[in-house]
Amino acid sequence: MSPEPGKIVWLIHVSESTQIQPETPARSVVTAAHARTLLDPLVTLATVQGATIRDQAETIGRLKAELEAVSAEVRKANRHESQVSDKLGGSRSALQADPAEASDAQIPITWSPRWRQGVFVAAVITAVVLVVAVLLFVLPPLDAGL
Repeated sequence: MSPEPGKIVWLIHVSESTQIQPETPARSVVTAAHARTLLDPLVTLATVQGATIRDQAETIGRLKAELEAVSAEVRKANRHESQVSDKLGGSRSALQADPAEASDAQIPITWSPRWRQGVFVAAVITAVVLVVAVLLFVLPPLDAGL
C-alpha cells in the first residue's frame, strides 16, 4: 500500500511487550471526572462572561438611545438659536438702517448683579478716599490758621 501524494502515513509497530489495556468502566469514570474538573471552571467563566456581555450590550443600547435623544435636543436648540439670531440680525439691520431713530431710542441697560456689586464697591472706595483726602489736606491747614 503506497501513500497518496501529499498525505502523511504513520506506521506504528506494536511489539509483544506493548500491552493495550481495554477501556474499563472505572477508567471511564476517572477520565470523565478529570475532564469535568478541567471544564467546569471554563463553563462557569463562560457563563459569567456571557452575563457580562449581555449587561454591556444593554448598557450600550441604553446609552445609544440617550445619545440620540440628547442629539435631537441639541439640534432643536441649534435651530432655535439660529432663528433667534436671524430675528436679532433683522432688528439690528433695521436699527442700523435709520441711525436717527437708533440714537433717539433708549436702549435699557441691564446690569448683572456682579456688575452692580462692583460699581457699589468702587463708589464706596472712592468716597472713603475723598474723605481721607479732605481730612488730611483740607482740615490741617484750617487748624493752622486759627
